[in-house]
Amino acid sequence: NANLGLDVAYNFQHKYYAEAALSLVHSSRLPEGGRQGLSQSYTLGWSILDEPNEVWDYVKLSASASDLKTDLGINYYEYLGFYDTGGWWDWGGTGVPGSQAKHGPNSSLSFIDRKEVSLNLQASLYNKSLWFDLSYFTNSIEGQLIDGTSYVPSYFITYYPESSFASRINYNNDKRTGFDVSVNYKKEIGDWGFQAGVNATYYTTEATRRDDS
Repeated sequence: NANLGLDVAYNFQHKYYAEAALSLVHSSRLPEGGRQGLSQSYTLGWSILDEPNEVWDYVKLSASASDLKTDLGINYYEYLGFYDTGGWWDWGGTGVPGSQAKHGPNSSLSFIDRKEVSLNLQASLYNKSLWFDLSYFTNSIEGQLIDGTSYVPSYFITYYPESSFASRINYNNDKRTGFDVSVNYKKEIGDWGFQAGVNATYYTTEATRRDDS
């Protein structure tokens, strides 16, 4: 596997921010001709305060969008047809050896996509004694692999002996929506210091596409 990355960031007077991160991904788990994918992420930020005041030290609002390619969940050579040794027992109790097809080839197998949009608010208060980070996100993991048994004739599959010429295909999609919260407090009293914090995540999940046939 190999990755070639590029990260470009710019800020205007430390008030407006922009960043783009690109990665050209190569995976040998995919068929030849489809082993490259482009992961990309973009962020815009705005520092709301012009200068600190009696309460607020720093407030920043940002938004991000990304489309990341991954081969996690895809086995090596899964784009090829696969056979295994097997067999069955006949009525006379005699074992019959054989080779059984486990799945057919798919020269169009591709990366799994993780698409995400997030909004983030960061702030520091009271001379940096209180700091919090709030994020809302929604992401979709698309093109997870299934056995495409619904897309081939029924005679491509036998149940005894168990064999299948159906190919592995990109199909299932899952969606997660939720938020992250991080709050930290620190205080110094003479030579002593105190710090406490809490982190929490809440999200809901939805299977947005399934092959139920």
